[in-house]
Amino acid sequence: MPAAILHLLGSAQLEETGPARIVAALASGLDREKYQVHAWCLGAPGPLVGYLQSAGAEARSVDWSQGLRDPLGAYRFWRLIRDHDFAIVHHHFGGRMARRIVRASSNARLVVHLHARIQELDSARRIPVAVQGADLVIAVSKAVARQIQQPKPIVVYSGVEVRHVPREPISPGTEVVVGASGRLVDIKGLSYLIKALAILSSEFPDFQVEIAGDGPERENLENYARELNLKERVRFLGWQTDLEPVLRRWDIFAMPSLTEGFPMAALEAMAQGLPVVATNVGGLPELVEDGGTGILVPPSDAEALANGLRSLIVDTKRMKEMGVAGWRRARDQFSINRMVAQTASIYDSLLTSQK
Repeated sequence: MPAAILHLLGSAQLEETGPARIVAALASGLDREKYQVHAWCLGAPGPLVGYLQSAGAEARSVDWSQGLRDPLGAYRFWRLIRDHDFAIVHHHFGGRMARRIVRASSNARLVVHLHARIQELDSARRIPVAVQGADLVIAVSKAVARQIQQPKPIVVYSGVEVRHVPREPISPGTEVVVGASGRLVDIKGLSYLIKALAILSSEFPDFQVEIAGDGPERENLENYARELNLKERVRFLGWQTDLEPVLRRWDIFAMPSLTEGFPMAALEAMAQGLPVVATNVGGLPELVEDGGTGILVPPSDAEALANGLRSLIVDTKRMKEMGVAGWRRARDQFSINRMVAQTASIYDSLLTSQK
């Protein structure tokens, strides 16, 4: 009988797409004779439930707001955990209460998956609150793993499917489209990309920026583009269920983030053969090879970002070479198959030690 693996996600809404893509890849890629993948999204129903079901997971939403202020929701979660025989619970968000309920009502081994920077630290025990109670910790990058010492995390890079050969770059004199994607929040640094466009606007009159995604900063970013007289040159695309067609019409991918755990959006761009101009923060240097697959610049520096973009816009040969190098790196170093195999090995070790 296959071992039941439960993945806990903080939401069924689109902002949890990154962790959900990992779970979907595991649901479709793990040996189904050995593992049965379940996925529970806490909170209101949302589009990720259907997405996970289509990948082969036993997925559902659980009506609980994740805290003690919702005791009925906590009770519902406890009842569900108690009624299932999970071998491993794989936790993808920071809520301590969910882990405590799992511990109190199940013999499952507990895996905590760190996707981003840790905010809370227990000053007495020096163990981050986000990983307390875990049997094993997975981190999406070395930068995330370095934040804690105990338990020492295992780094498992997220994977991407590489299906297409790199696209041809722009020809001189044609429109240049620089794209960015992700949740529209302050830490993504997208105002610096708009400022970089302003710096380059007179030099490259056909330079356009497209931003795929949504979030609380969208209105502020739209207003900022309007203030800089760039309204017609910055296009906000909203959430894109399928980003691949959008990526294939972009020429350069920009990621001006102020912090990053592991940038799946940049990896997706590399898989499409796009060079990446990004900030030298978090897990980005582990993905983007400066001068090889893209250009790394300091964060919060629109001038440096503009210089990086300029160096590619004026040199389409270099743009193509970096794009091809990034495509190869995504294919060889960051495949879905590698991620699934590493995770399966972790599950095997936990199940063996449990016997």
